[in-house]
Amino acid sequence: MIRFSGILLGGVFMFALLATFWPSTVLANGHAGCVRSLGGQPIANAAVSLLRVLPDGKSECLSRVWSQSDGSYQLDGALPEPVQDLRLEAAEQEHLTSQQLLSCGLQDFDLVPLATIDGQMSALNGAAVPGARVQATDAENPQRMFETRSRWDGSFSLRVAPDCSYLVEGQSPGGSRSESCMAVLAGTLHCELRLMH
Repeated sequence: MIRFSGILLGGVFMFALLATFWPSTVLANGHAGCVRSLGGQPIANAAVSLLRVLPDGKSECLSRVWSQSDGSYQLDGALPEPVQDLRLEAAEQEHLTSQQLLSCGLQDFDLVPLATIDGQMSALNGAAVPGARVQATDAENPQRMFETRSRWDGSFSLRVAPDCSYLVEGQSPGGSRSESCMAVLAGTLHCELRLMH
């Protein structure tokens, strides 16, 4: 009986020790999870990146894999210490990029689908301006910007986060800037940008 109690206490001690170092123990052989849409549908070919946050706030990509047809992903290999500096990011062209702190166990992503702002880039005389840089800046979060180029006919389609208001601006390949469109909502079908000179 005494021997059994000693084994039991030893097991409890080992469990407590494992719990204390859970992140480095569990993550030693990689990390896994699933990438889905908000509706629960699996998202294939999403880029899942392991990032380290640097002292200057920028991120360094340490590893990258792509989700399978069922949305699953697996990052293999030992993960570098310290794990508290690591983040996981899931990105797919039709959805808003999502970043999370690295956590223990399976780590899933539910990605928000992007909305569009469609419009036209024109010169002062009304002629189409192809190849212009068009940028939308989130009115509430100026650090979040989305960018595209106008097509051969001057039309453009910006992919942006939904349910937000944007400042939309353009710049021609020659450097001429457009007038700004304020408070443009995601989902706008026609945003007219005209060069100032």
